[in-house]
Amino acid sequence: MALLASRDGKGGVVFPVMSCGQSEWEGVVEISGVGRLWTYTVQRFRPKPPFDDGRSDLEFVPYVVGYVSFEDSGLIVEGRIVVGDPRELEIGQEMSICKVVVAKSQGEDVELYAFAPHDAQG
Repeated sequence: MALLASRDGKGGVVFPVMSCGQSEWEGVVEISGVGRLWTYTVQRFRPKPPFDDGRSDLEFVPYVVGYVSFEDSGLIVEGRIVVGDPRELEIGQEMSICKVVVAKSQGEDVELYAFAPHDAQG
């Protein structure tokens, strides 16, 4: 799996892909492979739509959010971290890009990119 970023006219890379001011952007860059966990925290409150899964406050389950650094592109990307227990994480740990279902919309899963420990990706 890969994330799509934009390259600007000066060689910089930004995530996500930029669609406005297209004359400034040279093209799309795939960010794939393994990154390193830069930092993380546990989100203990429900996110806003469209990422709110519709559960009540009593049903809400806290989840891990973190930043993963991709050295090849120079990007540090924020996303959910798919892990059973945040105590399993270690700063600098290798992370892979994956998908996670964050909500349902009209009966369909709403997926978002996420990160998981690289060794858990098999």
